[in-house]
Amino acid sequence: MSEILNDKVNKKMLDFIKTCPRTPTEISNHLHLSREHTYRAFIKPLVELGKIAKVEGTDRYGIKGYSLDLRNVQRILAQDTKFDDCQTIQNWRANNNALHRETKISTLKRICLGKRKGLKDWKINPDSWIHPKDTVDFIAFAKEKLGVDELPSGIVIALRAFIIYGLKYNLSEAEGNSLGISGDKAEPATAHLEMKSDTYESCLKQLEDEISYYVKFGFSFHTFVRPAIRYTIKIDDLKFYDRTIKYAKIDDEIVTEPKILQLLKNEGIEIHSKTQRACTVMVFEYKTLKNYSKVIYDERIVLALEKFVDNRRTRGFKYLFWDNNNTVFNKKNYRVITLGEVEKDNEFFVELFFKNGYKNGDFGKTARGNYAIRHFGVQWWLQKTNYNYGLVSEMGWEDITTLRNWYGRMTPEFRDKGLRGVFI
Repeated sequence: MSEILNDKVNKKMLDFIKTCPRTPTEISNHLHLSREHTYRAFIKPLVELGKIAKVEGTDRYGIKGYSLDLRNVQRILAQDTKFDDCQTIQNWRANNNALHRETKISTLKRICLGKRKGLKDWKINPDSWIHPKDTVDFIAFAKEKLGVDELPSGIVIALRAFIIYGLKYNLSEAEGNSLGISGDKAEPATAHLEMKSDTYESCLKQLEDEISYYVKFGFSFHTFVRPAIRYTIKIDDLKFYDRTIKYAKIDDEIVTEPKILQLLKNEGIEIHSKTQRACTVMVFEYKTLKNYSKVIYDERIVLALEKFVDNRRTRGFKYLFWDNNNTVFNKKNYRVITLGEVEKDNEFFVELFFKNGYKNGDFGKTARGNYAIRHFGVQWWLQKTNYNYGLVSEMGWEDITTLRNWYGRMTPEFRDKGLRGVFI
């Protein structure tokens, strides 16, 4: 009976260290036995039998024969399709039901298969990932290749989840901090981020010959949708119409407020009228499960978008920017399905914005060009409405606090403009 029991414990221990070498303390905690008994009764005998070995330079024990050399073909997936069959990925799915789990898994998959831009020299079978050795090596490799001091948040989140749920490793707060993959939520760093009108005009000018990116930029800027959401928009969600606005021009400033226009009219000031094409679109945000009504008033964008929509409809497409009509988006899959396109867009827009004066650090710790557009659009609307947080929040938020803290801090220039009439 004792031999059968020992066999079961041995198997449990071997399964535990199969994908990640462990310390005697970690093994004993996993087996619910004392450290001394675990070492004497299980670790030492298996070492003597040649089944496990101490990882050189560490106090961890792993399956004997595991190589730490990334060039070893044994540690690289033979086929992309085998990724989901890996035990660590099965562990991840079994141990974690987080909403965006599949997005994180997809991020790790692109890394392991060498498909992540800038990291294509790194290929590894996730079941061969040895923590902390491979984790430390990957972090150093990624920082060097990407030219950053801190890893992009998407990679950090995916890496943490893989270590905790896939490798079933108890990642402490101290270790996470020392590796630079802590779970702390970032502080708002781009709440003042804006795009000046001359830069906006320059970007549009440079995109004139790339109509798909012209309308994608314009649509994303004025609706400030999240990057993945723009691919879920159907062409029938957009409604085009004529918008007429009355205005007066006083000392090179445009006045549109109805009550002031009436007073100006009474004073004999000429009131002008202008009619332009506009667009409204109802956007369903899967993150909040809410519908938000957006509008686009830049007629150049609207006209290009209307023509783009007509072309898409004629060609039989269902979605505005997504070609597969059979795709059914939902809260769990929309980010995973669109990840490749979103990353491709991000690379394009980062290059565009860097050409127009932005630099590393302007978009936060990592170059998130897609989210920069969202910030640009929010600041544009806030400035156009004199920072009317209540009005702008109706287009994308359930509370004003999130809008204000993360996207809508008043820029110093606009604040100074508002204070110029203060007289003491």
